[in-house]
Amino acid sequence: MDAVSPWMLLRAFSLERAPLLTRVPHSAIEVIQFVKSKNIEIRFSSEDSFRSELVDLLSIYRTVDKIGVNRVGVADTVGCADPRQVYDLVRTLRGVVSCDIETHFHNDTGCGEWFPGRKGRICSWE
Repeated sequence: MDAVSPWMLLRAFSLERAPLLTRVPHSAIEVIQFVKSKNIEIRFSSEDSFRSELVDLLSIYRTVDKIGVNRVGVADTVGCADPRQVYDLVRTLRGVVSCDIETHFHNDTGCGEWFPGRKGRICSWE
């Protein structure tokens, strides 16, 4: 579920950010509570984490963490984040949630590659 990226909201749903952000936490809570009642492990992820508004992203992750997801996921599905941005987001998110954090990356546009001279390096991809 891509809950907060203005780019994805407009492209996928033709929706403005504000109305959807009021619906996502309520919908997420319903789904998470149902899945938890079935004793199934729960991961809540956003599809476009690095182009999302940080305050919106953290708010939604804080909400789903409080209701008991096992992990949250951040993703760069267009390859726009550099290693420092990834580090900063995961570090900030760690201060907001107590559950596990996972990451997911694509390199569709070539922007996600590591170039010599850039600060930081992420090297354990699958």
